[in-house]
Amino acid sequence: MIVAAGVWLHDRRQRDRQLQLAQEQSFSQLRFPTYGQRLTGAEVTVIRRDQCPPPAPVLPAAQAAAQASWWYCVGPRRTCYMAVALCERQWLRWQVRWVVRPLDEQHMRQALDGDDEALWLAFGEVGERGLQL
Repeated sequence: MIVAAGVWLHDRRQRDRQLQLAQEQSFSQLRFPTYGQRLTGAEVTVIRRDQCPPPAPVLPAAQAAAQASWWYCVGPRRTCYMAVALCERQWLRWQVRWVVRPLDEQHMRQALDGDDEALWLAFGEVGERGLQL
């Protein structure tokens, strides 16, 4: 029982590392919608990443086969974006698709509400409670 739990935990960590690597590699090549200039993921700053809770799987084995996360980013001249990573495990690798949406400052602030560090990184300001690092 303990050995099985150890194998499961090791497999889970390895799968998480593979997913993170696949996301980061595909993000750096991602193109962001801008006016008059070309902007890639390598040129924006990721402020915060949020994992989306996975949907209840129909089959227990399918539980780790699909994941999503939101990446809140800031580009030049404080242009804000939300990039949604839609990840699907296909055999031994992750397939990552991205949906990128520009955010105005108000929506970015709402998304980062309560996260003083992220507000500071995005806007150089802190929330009402001050910076809690």
